[in-house]
Amino acid sequence: MGTAVTKMPKASKQKRPNLKVSHINPAIQKISAYQKFYKSDVILIASAIAGISSHAISDMIKISEKPIEEIASLLYVTPRTIKNYQNENKNLPVLQSEQLLKLYALYDKGIEVFGDTDAFNRWLSKPAFGLNTQIPNKLLLTSTGIKLIMDELSRIQHGDFS
Repeated sequence: MGTAVTKMPKASKQKRPNLKVSHINPAIQKISAYQKFYKSDVILIASAIAGISSHAISDMIKISEKPIEEIASLLYVTPRTIKNYQNENKNLPVLQSEQLLKLYALYDKGIEVFGDTDAFNRWLSKPAFGLNTQIPNKLLLTSTGIKLIMDELSRIQHGDFS
C-alpha cells in the first residue's frame, strides 16, 4: 500500500504590485480646495473681500449635508438669491464670503476631530457641555458662535473637558 503524495505548487516568486487603496473622505477632498482661503485670519479677510465663488455654497451643502435653506439662513440670504448668484456666476458679497469660509474652516476642524461628517453633524445637533449645554448648530448663525464652536473643538481635540 503506497501513500499518494501530491505536490503542492510552489509559491510564485513574482512580485505583487504595491497596491495602496486610498479611501479619502469626499468631504475632506472638497474642503481641501478651500483651505487656501482660510489658512490664516489675514488670508480669510482678503479672500472674503475678494469674494468667494457662489458655487462654493453647493460644495458646502454636500460637505455639511445640510439643505440649501439651512445654508442660506446661515449666510443671511434666500435660496433664490443663492441660485441667482450661481446662475450669473457671481462671487458672494464680503459678509457671506466670510461666513462661508468660517463654515468651511469649522467643518475642516470638526471632521479632523470627529473623523467624519456624520459624527460631526451628530455632535453639532446635541447639547455640548463645553458650550454651556447649548446646541452648537444654533450657534452657527454668527461668527462669534462659530469661534466658540472652534474653541470647543480644540478643547475636545486636546482632551480638555473642563
